Amino acid sequence: MSMHEHPTAKYPVAQRVHTQVLEWADELAAYLGRPADEISSRGLSASDFPNGHQLVITLMDGSTARFRHAFYLIRESEQALAVFTEHCGYHIFPLHDAQIARRIEQSLYPPSARD
Repeated sequence: MSMHEHPTAKYPVAQRVHTQVLEWADELAAYLGRPADEISSRGLSASDFPNGHQLVITLMDGSTARFRHAFYLIRESEQALAVFTEHCGYHIFPLHDAQIARRIEQSLYPPSARD
C-alpha cells in the first residue's frame, strides 16, 4: 500500500507528513542509507527512529521543543532544520541560531533489577 492509499492520508496532518517525506527524501536517504525512491513510496518505519534519548531543539528566541524517538536533518541551502519523530509528526524549524542537543534518557528511580 502506498502512502497515498494509506487510510489516514485524508487527514491534513498525515498529508503534511507525507509531503515532508517527499521534500526531504534525498536527505533522508543519505541519513538512513536507503534509496530516496523507496523512502518516497514507503515512508519511514519505526526502526528508523532512535531510542533512549531526547532531541532538544532551542530556537533563536529561546523557545524549546523536546522530542523522543526523533532525529534531525539540516538543509543549509534553505537554513532549515527538519525534525522527524516516530509518533509526533515531522517539523521544520528555522536553522538560524538554533541549538540541537541530544539528552540521554536514564531511569533513576525506581532502580532497575540490574542496579
